[in-house]
Amino acid sequence: MTYYPYLRGRMYDLMALKELCESGQLSKKIVPIIEPVRDSKELQQTVKTFITAKQPFSVIANPQVSIYGLNDTKLYPLPAVDNLSFYHPSAILAADFSSDF
Repeated sequence: MTYYPYLRGRMYDLMALKELCESGQLSKKIVPIIEPVRDSKELQQTVKTFITAKQPFSVIANPQVSIYGLNDTKLYPLPAVDNLSFYHPSAILAADFSSDF
């Protein structure tokens, strides 16, 4: 069975996920779904850690809780994840949902 916890991308949540992944305590059967709330170094570092460890994860493509998705230019851009076999694409099915996601 796989567990998909839904987390807002707040600093301490991201730091905890990163630490669990780095210490090998985050099972591959746990697939964190992260909804970004801001353009942050913590989000970027957590995603990089997941990629290095090949930890399954997801980042919401159209976050609804912040202006993260509205800002085209990111100070801390996320690495390319589309070609990773362990990345799970995700989006919120809301009125603004587009098949482009």
